[in-house]
Amino acid sequence: MRKLKYIIASMLVVTTLIQCDALVGDPELPIPLDETLANTGAFLRVLSVESSGFDVADLSAAAYTFTGELQDVNNGADVERVDFYVAFRPADRSNPGVDEPSSPVKTYTSDQFTTREASGLPSASFSVTLNEILSYLNLSVNDLALGDNFEIRWVVVTKDGTTYTNTEASPAVTGGFYQSPYFARAGVVQSIPENIFVGEYTFTQLNNGATFNPLFGATFVGDMQVNPSNALNGRVINSVAYLPQFGGFNFDMPFTFFRFQDFQAFTAADNWVSFPGVVNPSVGCGIGLVFDNVPDPAKSSFDVDDDSQFTFTIIDNANSDCGGAPAEVQFTATKN
Repeated sequence: MRKLKYIIASMLVVTTLIQCDALVGDPELPIPLDETLANTGAFLRVLSVESSGFDVADLSAAAYTFTGELQDVNNGADVERVDFYVAFRPADRSNPGVDEPSSPVKTYTSDQFTTREASGLPSASFSVTLNEILSYLNLSVNDLALGDNFEIRWVVVTKDGTTYTNTEASPAVTGGFYQSPYFARAGVVQSIPENIFVGEYTFTQLNNGATFNPLFGATFVGDMQVNPSNALNGRVINSVAYLPQFGGFNFDMPFTFFRFQDFQAFTAADNWVSFPGVVNPSVGCGIGLVFDNVPDPAKSSFDVDDDSQFTFTIIDNANSDCGGAPAEVQFTATKN
């Protein structure tokens, strides 16, 4: 398996650097795509995510679905197929789950791609249903619980047999311009109503353990909206100013509201808020200043019957970039 290059001169504008005590975050465009693709291989760029979780209210119709387009140095013509693999990761950490089988759960071949008019690149709607996954992993619906996750990984295979997946991809490939993560987590969730946890909220950072403080100012105001990539239980604040003391670097901040309330014996105290995986603001000293989730639901909370406030905790600088160390940072969000 050919390795994707982690440092590409033409992509420094995407991975962004901190030099001479100044943060630099905005890329200089256009990026030399032909040169970059010749060095880094094939991409499956995620254009939109139509369904990102499996709702317990409608598990039989649940699927992870996204629209993507393929690109390589020959405008996607070198791609032969895309293979999908899945592993099961239960919320109960005493349960080891199920690792990926050696063969894929589903394959999309090049004859299933259509040319996208806007870009001229091969494109498709890629979908893996819950029923396909359960059969693939020898599980049943009775084996699932709220908070469980399926790790979905895809492999782009070119006509010469070369493969590309998440284990070789640099942050410049998985995020930023390319948006080609080769990987997603789809949770077993209970949806929340679309009319709650929307509107203007004031966010307050409660502790100063981060590499650079404050992360978003002592407080910041954000307009929360339903996340179009996850309407089940996702919210997003667009254009949050990260590190305003360095001039600010805007990025979209997504949230996932894991609802356990009113399900079996769970109460509102079991609800928790997190990011949907690692969040990359595209700023850093080479490998990137990124946020990750705290794997402890007790460090965040919300109530579907009262959206006036919620709390959450994140891991700042999960990559240990810029000479700093990962740290837990707590926030409260209060509706204005």
